[in-house]
Amino acid sequence: MFNIVRMSIPLPPVTDRTTCLHERNALLDREKAHTRAGDALAADRCCH
Repeated sequence: MFNIVRMSIPLPPVTDRTTCLHERNALLDREKAHTRAGDALAADRCCH
């Protein structure tokens, strides 16, 4: 028989729209910074 391990993924907190949008925008800012850093690293790798 197979022993299946079930992992419980927690649900995100319930928040109001303003908080949700603020958190989403903060995450987008972090993602953009990550992309820019990766692009800069790739440019250094390519051109040096």
